[in-house]
Amino acid sequence: MKVFLDAKLAGHRRGRFLAAALQAQGLGDTLPEAGVLLMIGKDLQAAGAADRDALTAWCSGPGRTLLLLPPYSEGPVLASLDWTIGFRDAAAPAEGPHVAYLLAQETTYLLHGRDGDCDREAGHRWPDYSVNTRFSKAHSGSGVLAATCLPLWSITLLNEAAALNHWLRGLHRHAGLAVEHRGIDAIVAGSVPLAPEALGVMVCLCGWQTGDPDVIFNALEAQPVPMFQLDRERVAELLPQLRAGGYLDEQGLSAAGVAALRASPYWGFAVRLREELA
Repeated sequence: MKVFLDAKLAGHRRGRFLAAALQAQGLGDTLPEAGVLLMIGKDLQAAGAADRDALTAWCSGPGRTLLLLPPYSEGPVLASLDWTIGFRDAAAPAEGPHVAYLLAQETTYLLHGRDGDCDREAGHRWPDYSVNTRFSKAHSGSGVLAATCLPLWSITLLNEAAALNHWLRGLHRHAGLAVEHRGIDAIVAGSVPLAPEALGVMVCLCGWQTGDPDVIFNALEAQPVPMFQLDRERVAELLPQLRAGGYLDEQGLSAAGVAALRASPYWGFAVRLREELA
């Protein structure tokens, strides 16, 4: 498991503690092929849309985990999830041999929301059923976006590096195995999984020969019986992920996207839409 620190975190004393405990390294100019990327929650909350999209698209790939750490700003974590941050009125009632138990007295945040999941066995949920850690996957073959209220950079864990590594590995295992990038051949072979809803969007982009989601929705609304039921917010999330995966370019579906669609059971739908357009 390779661990990376966001640039702001790497330059802070919290990051220096994590670098020593997790053998983590600062992030370079590009996002890594795989591994765990640690970032302060309020930095993602305050980031611009392009940076947020790039990070969420990155962690949609298998073998990748983006973990947000305190401190946070009170309120929503990310528009695409129902996670919100609040403050505890009292210390968490922790129990058991978990990192969460060691940090219970120092945990000041609460994580509200139902999207995603939490692992009770790993200590993600307190005995009073409040949650300190939650993770979300775009689909079964994707990586992980996670947020924790636990101050993993606390000096309390100075002599608990093994426990911290074990906790992080338990979270990262939900991200699955990284897929080696081998270009179009690997995509056609299906080694990069695509969710059905992503393929549905690709069918519309290909069939109507556009890269504009508004064109897709207008065309679907004009059909007597729409071929697909697409949600605007979900499509807005999927498009940057498809671009990051190389399936889209500025004009619409890329050569790799067409190849992946041809290799899927959805190709016939794209052909049908093209025939209707003709």
